[in-house]
Amino acid sequence: MSVAQARSEHSQVALDFVAGRASLSTTLVTVAQGAARVAGINELESTVRSDVDLSLRVLALANSAFYSPVHEITSLRGALIALGAETVQKLAANLLARSVLATPSEAGAGLWMHSQAVSLAAQMLAETHRQADPQQAYVAGLLHDVGLLAALSCDAGSETAVHQHAALGGEIADLLGLSPALSAVIRGHDSAEPEELASHPLNATVHVANVIAAQQGFGHDADPSEHGSATDVAVKSLGLEDADVERLGNCLPERLEQMRASIGEASESPT
Repeated sequence: MSVAQARSEHSQVALDFVAGRASLSTTLVTVAQGAARVAGINELESTVRSDVDLSLRVLALANSAFYSPVHEITSLRGALIALGAETVQKLAANLLARSVLATPSEAGAGLWMHSQAVSLAAQMLAETHRQADPQQAYVAGLLHDVGLLAALSCDAGSETAVHQHAALGGEIADLLGLSPALSAVIRGHDSAEPEELASHPLNATVHVANVIAAQQGFGHDADPSEHGSATDVAVKSLGLEDADVERLGNCLPERLEQMRASIGEASESPT
């Protein structure tokens, strides 16, 4: 298959995949990418209120046993204040990811858990090396494999598309209206080129997070050593040592359960 044919196939798979999610909320896309952290409370309340499902989820989560408010929170504003900007962003990002990654297949369920593990590992890495925004790393990790699901779930998804899922995911990210920074990470997270990873901290962060998740059993049939030399360079470019990566990996399973509980998802998977 020629390069032009491969690109054409990618574009068609991406278009088919996004067309199947035509009802995707633009509010989720906006809030998931950080609107909750830069907007004032009035603007944030107005934005969230435009999505009924998100509004109900915010209210339900603020009143959940995990947060245990002294009195029932009945207003959206009160719920937003109680949860805080970072939790609201995480909730929106997970709802967005569920909308994009939802599939009844066993592969889809495994990919969902893998994506959540990578998202949290990426956040933990960014909090450690401080070369990337932790919340942006979280969202990038959550959506990094959207191209893989598209390749697996669309009839047009060929072996070529599966092996080049990062490029396919970048096209999908563009169609979904994700920021250029997130699209670039989705395109570049699976790179085997050490120089490319070393020059892009967010790409390197998600790449290493992918390896950590796989090492902890959240690998979606991935081989953690597939890009060994590139991973070594990525780790060093972030100013980390192997011991740092091992420590974060050991913390991941417990932190993952805590994170899922904090957004009301401890026992759920997308269907």
